[in-house]
Amino acid sequence: MWSLMTAEHIWSVEIKQPEVMVVRSYTPLPLEFNPTSNETEILKDGDNADGKLSFYIKKYENGEVARWLHRLPKDHVIEIRGPFVDYEFPHLPDELKRSRDCLYMNNFNKGININNENPKYIYQPYDIIMFTAGTGVVTALQLLLTESPFRGKMKIFHTSKNIKQLGPLYSILSKLQTSNRVQLQIFESDKQTRKEILKNIEKAATRPYPYKGLLPFSNVSGNKFEPILALVCGPESYISSISGNKDGPNQGQVQGLLDAKGWDSQNVYKLS
Repeated sequence: MWSLMTAEHIWSVEIKQPEVMVVRSYTPLPLEFNPTSNETEILKDGDNADGKLSFYIKKYENGEVARWLHRLPKDHVIEIRGPFVDYEFPHLPDELKRSRDCLYMNNFNKGININNENPKYIYQPYDIIMFTAGTGVVTALQLLLTESPFRGKMKIFHTSKNIKQLGPLYSILSKLQTSNRVQLQIFESDKQTRKEILKNIEKAATRPYPYKGLLPFSNVSGNKFEPILALVCGPESYISSISGNKDGPNQGQVQGLLDAKGWDSQNVYKLS
């Protein structure tokens, strides 16, 4: 599945709570828990963890499926269906597969310079900016960790109660930042008010840049961050503040912080 999807897709599966017949979508991550080292590890290319999927799920009091999953014993069988593609990026034919070698700890020990990656892409990469809250960060991580990960520059503004809530994902995000795969800013709601966080995000957020099409890689214009797309994922109240309400299954009008920065429905996508 990871080889098929790559970073061209953000995808999820549905999990059914059979007691009340409720279904919720969850975004898998290419991770596996190693009981020997007691660590969460990134799957290598071609490894599907024997068919297992890993999820980062928060138990909310009003989250029927999450509360049910939390109560289940180890080895309990659940029903899932999918995959469902939540967002699809343009397909780049015959493009080079981006390496993930920089994400494995043994490369640090070998003295490999992870900052000198210079792949000879066919097409010029493009940049995206992501606004995530709570478990919404998994959408960004799926793009960054999957086989043939996202090729452009990515900036993430993530909001959670505190860093501890990210659990093992925090060390993975830190490694991605060290490897120059992402620029990360984390806002902790137990240290700042909602108003202060939104004000700080607005100050740091970037205006949109036009998408110039499939330009040759030789036309790449240096290291400047020029996002052509903003993805927003988190609780409904967060999505509303950043980009305006979703209209049921439809995207709804772009409002809020991104509207003030000049973004619109052509370059903003709201993920549930």
